[in-house]
Amino acid sequence: MIETIRRWQYYNPDTHAFDRERTTREYARLIGVSESMLSHVYAGRKRPGGKVIIGLLRVFPAIAAEFAR
Repeated sequence: MIETIRRWQYYNPDTHAFDRERTTREYARLIGVSESMLSHVYAGRKRPGGKVIIGLLRVFPAIAAEFAR
């Protein structure tokens, strides 16, 4: 799940490709969580909680198919 979250940091809705340069700070702000929370998830110190997952689904609805696996 963490790899999916990490990969979508680079998703570009304009090109529908994973070619967007987005900092962790920008990504955290975009999905509505703190940068420190996202950093803890990336480091494996926290499991991605509902707030992270809901934020991702809100911003990137296409990610739902990846979470369904």
